[in-house]
This record gives sequence, structure tokens and C-alpha cells, in this order.
Amino acid sequence: MTAVGKFLVKESFTITQVGFTIVGELVEGKVNRGNQLTINSASEMITLTIRYIDLPSRPTDGISPIGLRFAEESDKNNKTLTGLKTPQQLVEIFAEIQ
Repeated sequence: MTAVGKFLVKESFTITQVGFTIVGELVEGKVNRGNQLTINSASEMITLTIRYIDLPSRPTDGISPIGLRFAEESDKNNKTLTGLKTPQQLVEIFAEIQ
């Protein structure tokens, strides 16, 4: 897999009927739907495919946080991700696997 960017995870949460979301900032490169990243959930490493990218309407403190959403109701990982809290971490974003 080819790394296309780096993302600083600042917080994570699950939105009912929407899915698992991480919020942070893109510190290098770019991010697109279909890209993948591996996060440390404190107990295991989980590889996820980005389904949606949420951009803020305006920056806070001069930084524009980005939300990345992963699971949908039908996603097989949804049970694993429900209620998951990830520690702050820097993760690499990888191009979509063909």
C-alpha cells in the first residue's frame, strides 16, 4: 500500500445509525473516500476504510478539524467499533487497495 497522507487523531466517537467517526487534522498529504488507515484502539490495531469525509463550516483556533467516518449500519465492523474510544495518535493514510 502507498501512503498518501498522515492524520492526527484527536478524538473518536460513534454516532447512532451513522457509524464510527474520528476527528483530527490532516498534517501531511491528502485524504479521499476509499483510503484506508490503521488505528490503535488501545487493545488492538484496526484497519478501516474511509467512507465519508466531513469538513467543518469554519476553522476553530485557526485549524480546520476533519471528521472521517467509517462504519455504516450494515458494516460487519460496526459491533467492534460501537463505543470505541481511540487514544490521540498519528496515523498514516493509505491509497485504496485495488
